[in-house]
Amino acid sequence: MMDIFNLSNDLIVRKNSFNQENIELQDHIRWFTNKINSDDCIFYVAKSKKNDFIGYVRFDKENEKEYVITIHLSKEFRGRGLGYKIIKDTSNLFFEDCVADIIHAYIKKDNHASLKSFLKCRYEIIGEKIINNQICLRLKCCKFL
Repeated sequence: MMDIFNLSNDLIVRKNSFNQENIELQDHIRWFTNKINSDDCIFYVAKSKKNDFIGYVRFDKENEKEYVITIHLSKEFRGRGLGYKIIKDTSNLFFEDCVADIIHAYIKKDNHASLKSFLKCRYEIIGEKIINNQICLRLKCCKFL
């Protein structure tokens, strides 16, 4: 939980998030407990072979057949091509374990690294959406990657 808390307050993570406010520990504890106990959220933690915390990927239920993916990587692991691999691997795991047919991703237009990783994983841009007064790209991935 503390790895995810620290990562969530990372400057780059806050910049690329739709809510850019720093997160208080008590709020994080409540949020994290709700997420990991929810049937509407699938939570993956990525670790290295040395057990270093790389980041996490979360799938939140949007409706019966669609989920939204969120990914955050620790700064020590950014820029190494791991985003693509983690998105691909967790999306495949998610589709194997879940009855959902579609995963959506919402990415700020200026988050080029994230967009590149999702496009490489065969997510496709299907439009734009405004979230918290910020324009983002809406991407979609269907069951077969």
